[in-house]
Amino acid sequence: MKPSEWRAKLGETVREFLLSPEVDQFYSTKVTPQRAKLFILQLGLYVRHRRHYWPQVAANCPEMEVKRRILAHEYEELVEDEFSPAGHLDLLFRHGNELDLSQKEILEAKPLPTTRGQSMAGGGLPVIGLGRKPLQRRPQRSGSMMIGF
Repeated sequence: MKPSEWRAKLGETVREFLLSPEVDQFYSTKVTPQRAKLFILQLGLYVRHRRHYWPQVAANCPEMEVKRRILAHEYEELVEDEFSPAGHLDLLFRHGNELDLSQKEILEAKPLPTTRGQSMAGGGLPVIGLGRKPLQRRPQRSGSMMIGF
């Protein structure tokens, strides 16, 4: 697949997702302080564990150029995030602070069943159809790479 082809496929996939009923429902739901807190707490789980997800996405990507871009992006974030020297977790703490959430509350958040299901379903991200089927995942035991889930 040429770069222009995977860009077109990725663009098509993103457009389909953004036009989905789920996204429409998400953005049409009024944001209350409680919903914002819930969102930040669940997002914190992803932020803390995303290093497990992206290598999986890159490893399962059949297009070498896409794989390189994913890994280059992750490298940049590991060295230093342009928005915060402490990275995404620091940004999340700052958002949480605006909602009167402590760092401890964010770090000790428990996943909702939907968060746990999404995390275990596809490495935490929707699998886009770029030529490979998603891996079948077995239930994880405690102490596995899915710490906290």
